[in-house]
Amino acid sequence: MAAARPGDVLILTKPLGTGIINFAGQIGQATKQSIEEAERSMTTLNKEAARLMVEFGAHACTDVTGFGLMGHLTEMALSSGVDVEVVWDDIPLLAGVLEYAAAGLLPGAIARNKESCGQRVVPTDSLPPEMIDICYDAQTSGGLLIAIVEEDADKLLKALHKEGVSTAAVIGRIPAKGCGQIQLRTTGRREITSTRLAGTPVVPVDDTRLTIDKRRATSDEEVPCCADAVTSAPSGTAEASGTAEVAAKFKDFLSAASSPHSLDAYTKQAIAIAISVAMRCEPCLKMHLKNARKKGFTQDEIDEAAWLGISFGGSPTMVFYEQNK
Repeated sequence: MAAARPGDVLILTKPLGTGIINFAGQIGQATKQSIEEAERSMTTLNKEAARLMVEFGAHACTDVTGFGLMGHLTEMALSSGVDVEVVWDDIPLLAGVLEYAAAGLLPGAIARNKESCGQRVVPTDSLPPEMIDICYDAQTSGGLLIAIVEEDADKLLKALHKEGVSTAAVIGRIPAKGCGQIQLRTTGRREITSTRLAGTPVVPVDDTRLTIDKRRATSDEEVPCCADAVTSAPSGTAEASGTAEVAAKFKDFLSAASSPHSLDAYTKQAIAIAISVAMRCEPCLKMHLKNARKKGFTQDEIDEAAWLGISFGGSPTMVFYEQNK
């Protein structure tokens, strides 16, 4: 893992997206094709890829699992003392991942992975947030990320494809020694647009087959702050244990209520702003305004949502919003 060198290229052997698809499946928003692709990916071993990697003399390798592509790549780059360039458009993705990300179907592990390593990832301004979020998606039984000298990369790639590792692809390169920074850029070849999934055919999913993180409303959102108002008994008591369980269940309920189902994530974000204003909850409003702007809300859209809350709360809520927007 710590021997990647300048001049190497990076090969990823499996597509990304199992975490996103698993979450979309749990709430009934994943297509049959997406689920089947994710299952095939998760049940495919890395044995053949590992054998070929050794045969062709790869310099370094890491698996891509719970910390996502960026988490594992930043560790490889940092421990090897190199900087890395990744082309987002070249990263293989499972079916439906772009659409689910655009609809806000993003598990909470993405936010945690960004908090862990995001300071070492520098995306270009032209990359939409959803594209970046996919790179932090926690993978179940993900592929291998291989660093190999450029002259041998094409031969390794052909061998991988011949042996059935058909989705393996070159996703980036190592230009020079450095401090472990990842430059994430796009050629503009692969686009992502906001979408709704109301018309998407869905299939019921047995939750025991797909393991994901607890849902949060978007990749950067927390469970709504009002959940923190649930009181707890002194630690070490039976009452504390019972109250903690109630609080945890209540937070799970809030997360589920905030998740997109029949209403898409964009609509629910507007509702959250309106409710925050109507309830005059300052921490809630600040959080939801931040998340709305990350989703691409215009100021006019934010104001319109806020005024819906003001229409219910009256003049005190108007003063509250003007002081906190």
